[in-house]
Amino acid sequence: MTDIFTHIKSKCHKKIKSQEGASLILALVGFLIVCFVAIAIVNASILNARRTVEEKKEEVAYIATTEAARLIQECLEEDVTYKKVEGEESEITGADRQFGDTLKDMADSVSGGSGSQAHDIDFSYSGLEKIHGSLKGRMTMDESYTVEVDIWVESGDSNYPLTIVIPGEGNKVKEEIPGEYDANGDLLEKEVTYASWSGEGSYIISKIKSD
Repeated sequence: MTDIFTHIKSKCHKKIKSQEGASLILALVGFLIVCFVAIAIVNASILNARRTVEEKKEEVAYIATTEAARLIQECLEEDVTYKKVEGEESEITGADRQFGDTLKDMADSVSGGSGSQAHDIDFSYSGLEKIHGSLKGRMTMDESYTVEVDIWVESGDSNYPLTIVIPGEGNKVKEEIPGEYDANGDLLEKEVTYASWSGEGSYIISKIKSD
């Protein structure tokens, strides 16, 4: 019996000292390390590719919105003035015709007591098809006659919104009408609205578009 226990003890001792199992474990550990490194490299490549695509979208959106903003500012040839005589057609000077007509219509509504006004703007811009987007704009005028033009690219999160702020001011006065008198012989008066916008005072800011 003692010989049997001695034999088993000898075999166990040899197994413990054997390097075959340790080599297999080291090989498996090395394989796992290589797999993790390969996965990390692949993930990094995918993230870099996605980042490059997103950066390209933002670049295209940036060019589109800044170009549109520049064109809007060019529509303000100089300081713009507006005049609306009660019962007569309003007049506006100092702005591009199409932009000026929009500005005049909005000022007519504000001066008539309709409160803040908003108007959508259509842009035609080539190049946005690459990011499946479209150039959008919205022009608002508050009761102080200050105008804000929001411009953005409708393309997921890459809209790169910009806002042009055009400071404005307006006031209403009573002016006498030459040659027209009331029953008491006094000159009749009409209400006249004046407003103006500063072309040189306009500026651009980044602003998150609200839906």
